[in-house]
Amino acid sequence: MFDPEVPVRAKTRRWWRPTRVEVALGLAAVPLYAWIGLTKLADERGLAHIDDGQVAVLVDHAHATTRVSSAPGLRPFVPWFQDVFALDKRPIEFRFEGNEKGTLNRFPRLVVRAHDGSSFWFDTFTLQYALTPNAAARVLADSGPGDAYQEKLVNAFARAVLRDEFGYFSCEEIVRPENLHAATNEARRRLNEYLKPHGIEVLEVAVAKPRFDPLYEKAIERRKVGNQEIEHLRAQIETLEQEKHQRISRALEEKESELMVRRGNLARDRLAAEQEAIKTRNAADVFALQKRSEAKTLADKRAAEADALVARYTLEADGLKAHADALAVQGEDTVRAALIDRLATIEFNIQPFVQPQAPGEAVAAHP
Repeated sequence: MFDPEVPVRAKTRRWWRPTRVEVALGLAAVPLYAWIGLTKLADERGLAHIDDGQVAVLVDHAHATTRVSSAPGLRPFVPWFQDVFALDKRPIEFRFEGNEKGTLNRFPRLVVRAHDGSSFWFDTFTLQYALTPNAAARVLADSGPGDAYQEKLVNAFARAVLRDEFGYFSCEEIVRPENLHAATNEARRRLNEYLKPHGIEVLEVAVAKPRFDPLYEKAIERRKVGNQEIEHLRAQIETLEQEKHQRISRALEEKESELMVRRGNLARDRLAAEQEAIKTRNAADVFALQKRSEAKTLADKRAAEADALVARYTLEADGLKAHADALAVQGEDTVRAALIDRLATIEFNIQPFVQPQAPGEAVAAHP
């Protein structure tokens, strides 16, 4: 009821009129109160803690968007309207070993059926894989939150791919290092081909020595020893071949050096022989000239002597002819005179004559 005695100004003071500052503070506090109310209703604090080894995926349901962040720290979000999922981005070891399933990344050993029908297994088979941080939203969409991708994706492909690639070889072939290496590389390639579209990358595949039946193991060991002996013998053969080539090379070098020395000696001896031949020819020419000169001198001397003898014997012949002519004229008297002259030069030896006697008679001397 209106009281006319009460002043109007005093009556209006009963109603509170907020100031502009109060209105601004109230509007600013509305989101905070809304935040507190939503956190109470959703039973969430609205803050997600992201470790160094995690990647955060912020899902905005109101706008139907996702955002990935690899920075560690606290990530605020609006409950009911937003969610933050933390996924492990550190390398994870996935292992096949033992006979029973163990923890999340531990599964029974890998048994492989070879293409020839035989079987072998690996006591330990390890995969190193990690989530690709940029593809964390895809991992979350394909596998769900937490560690679901480790069991649902990796285990789904690993055993099948590994069995295919290692089963391509027989037991005899898989023990060869080059085949084991090839199967490992191909298995890693195929796993990445299947897992990368889901945001997971296989970093490394580590395989142990394959195991076989004990009898087959012994046969493999014997073959391994035989192969080692063969390799040892091949190495020895290669060493001997190398030694052979080295010896041949050394012999060729020695013979080449000796040939060069002999060629040098031959050239030196040939030069000396040619010089000696020149000296000999010069000496022979000098000797020949000397002998020709001596022969000419002797021939001239003999010719002079011959001329002298011809002249003397001509005179003697003429004297003998004259004597013969004289003898022919004188006849027998000349012959007798010549005989007398000849007998005068002959000596006679005269001895007394002794008469031969009969046997037993005394020899009588003749006076």
